[in-house]
This record gives sequence, structure tokens and C-alpha cells, in this order.
Amino acid sequence: MGVLESYYLRVLDSLGAALEVVAENGLHATMDQVAEASGMAMSTLYKHFKDKDELVITVLLEKFMEWEAKILTPTDSAAAAKNIQGILLFSVVNQLTTPKSTVADADMAIRTALSMLGLSDAKAKKLIEAKLPL
Repeated sequence: MGVLESYYLRVLDSLGAALEVVAENGLHATMDQVAEASGMAMSTLYKHFKDKDELVITVLLEKFMEWEAKILTPTDSAAAAKNIQGILLFSVVNQLTTPKSTVADADMAIRTALSMLGLSDAKAKKLIEAKLPL
């Protein structure tokens, strides 16, 4: 295993440990607890993350990206249809309940749904911006 690969495995271990510690202790979790759970020295943990906030944000972003990958690449067409329906329903509810919601918010939801159908972002944007035939 190369040095770079070993480095990333240590970072991933610390993220997994941080997730467990935060899940167990909430935002009151400490870097000491994360270091202990990951088997990593505090100095090494701080070498990777400036502070607890940066670590928690990194964990949340990593988990969000995993979730997003699962949502955007469903295993069957029924799941894909439900995902698209969920995105569009969320967009409608957001538009109705959020006073500051914009047309751009709705456009983004529609572009996301269209990309889930396999359309490129450029084609989705073209469809969204096209005038409706009257």
C-alpha cells in the first residue's frame, strides 16, 4: 500500500470514528473521543482537521455525498421514479411554504430530476428555459 493510500485510509478511519462518536454524543463530542475511537493521536487528528467543526462538517459532507450518489443512481426504474417524484414533490412543497423560494430553486429541482433520467445538464437547462407552446 502506498503512502498516499495509507494517508486516505487513516482519514477515512477518523471520519468513521467521528461519525460514531457524534452519533453517540451529539455535538458535545470531543476531539479526544474521536482520537480515542479512531486509535489516532490527537496531533494526527489535528493535522487532518483544523478543529471539531471542520471534522463534523467533513463527516456530514461525506455522508451527504454517499446519500446523493445512492439517490442519483438507483438500482431499478421503480426506485428512480420514486426518487424523481420525491425531488419534485419537495420542490413544490418548498415553493409553497418558503416565502423566499425562487424560480431558480424550482429550476434546480427540475434539472436534477431530468439528470436522473439521463439528460445532460445542458439539455435539461435548455428544456427548462424553453418557452411553453400556447
